[in-house]
Amino acid sequence: MIYLLGIKHDIQLGLRPLLADRFVELVKEIITRIPIELVCEEVSIDVLKGVGIKTSPLEELCKTLKVRYKACDPTDKERLAKKILSPEEKLNIMQKLFESFKANIINRKPATEYQELRKILAKDDRKREKFWFSKIKGEKSKNILFICGTGHISSYRSSQGKGFDKMLKQNKWKAKTLAILTEDNLSS
Repeated sequence: MIYLLGIKHDIQLGLRPLLADRFVELVKEIITRIPIELVCEEVSIDVLKGVGIKTSPLEELCKTLKVRYKACDPTDKERLAKKILSPEEKLNIMQKLFESFKANIINRKPATEYQELRKILAKDDRKREKFWFSKIKGEKSKNILFICGTGHISSYRSSQGKGFDKMLKQNKWKAKTLAILTEDNLSS
């Protein structure tokens, strides 16, 4: 079984310490209760370097608990080879998306560019999700905890046999969404 847990990346990476501490405690509880044999995370060495972190807080937790850990997001080199957008390229498209959205509202024009940009981002997300599953393909662990951004959980829930859902079925994995964590439910 793959247990999916969605989180905002700034909390996941420990950039918001109070919320990050609560998140790590929650993950610790999940690991021990289920029990989890492998923790996978949407993160790469390059992303960690980019925010000035040597290891993910979850990787540290896994070392402490003696649970296997795997960073599943592509490195810069892998992104290039697989034609997956870099974080900078993605941010650039998101800024254009915002500008397009704003222009559509102000000028009351059709949202053609906006929709095209959203398609580019969605297609890129599917490529990355496919990459993640290639990293754990053939994994024999009984219970896997997969931590990724909240948008991917929404994507999984709405995929109905496509994308994320299709990759799970191809690997004969069952999945269960545990939660989508936000500031609201971590601070209460």
